[in-house]
This record gives sequence, structure tokens and C-alpha cells, in this order.
Amino acid sequence: SIYMLASTEKAVTTSAEPVADGFGKGMILVMDDDRTVANIAMLMLEHLGFKADWAKDGTEALEQYAAALDNGDPYRAVIMDLTIPGGMGGMEAVKRLKKRDPSAVVFVSSGYSNDPVVADYHDHGFDGVLNKPYLYEDLANILRRHLG
Repeated sequence: SIYMLASTEKAVTTSAEPVADGFGKGMILVMDDDRTVANIAMLMLEHLGFKADWAKDGTEALEQYAAALDNGDPYRAVIMDLTIPGGMGGMEAVKRLKKRDPSAVVFVSSGYSNDPVVADYHDHGFDGVLNKPYLYEDLANILRRHLG
């Protein structure tokens, strides 16, 4: 059983700013070992107008990114889970990805906000942070800030 306190206050809701013209175009790659987490992110991205792909680890993400780049249809951004049990996580993958494409826009994603990589994301090659669980407003705002 789970017991929760009831509130008589009305819930406060917020909404993301309207999507700017051209903002939600192109592909975003979501790298996460948890398919449910990736699916939620992908649904949010599609709601923002993007197309989204999934990679289960860094190795797969690097392969997909390279293929998209070689095909002339590169990803506009990549969201990388920091920790992938039994696979390449975001810290190693971002180094390899930025070596291949220094202009890549890569966000670190983690449920551990006190992780040193999250705190100093830029020093580790990331362009921004998306904390888990994902909030639609946070996703929209970071993409708008970095992709226009």
C-alpha cells in the first residue's frame, strides 16, 4: 500500500512556449538502455515536430550517427544516457562522436543530478543536461536554446 496526503489546492500546470517555425524539424537520436525511457523521450520529440531514433548504447548510437552523417541526413542532436550497464555510456560515446563530428549537439541525460559529469557537462564534451525523468518543458527549452 502507498499512502499519499491529499491537497485541497488546485494543481498548477505550465505549458511550454509555442514551437518556433523550423524548430521541430529533423532527426534527434535518443541513446538509452531503458526502452521505456527512450520511448517517452521519442514521443515528446515527435510532439515537438522532430523525428526520433533510438540506440540502446554508445556503440549503436555511434553507428547510427555515422550512417546518418554519411547519408547526408545528419541528426540535429543526440540525447545520451550517462550510464549504460554492460555497454558504452554517454561519457565515452560523446568523446568518440565529437571526434568524428565536432559540431554535433549532444546532451547528457541522467537520473543522478549530483553526478560530476552532469555538474560539469561542458568539460566532458556535452552541450547541455536533461535530467530524468524528462519533463516536456525542459526538453523543449533545451532544444530551442541549442537548435533555434
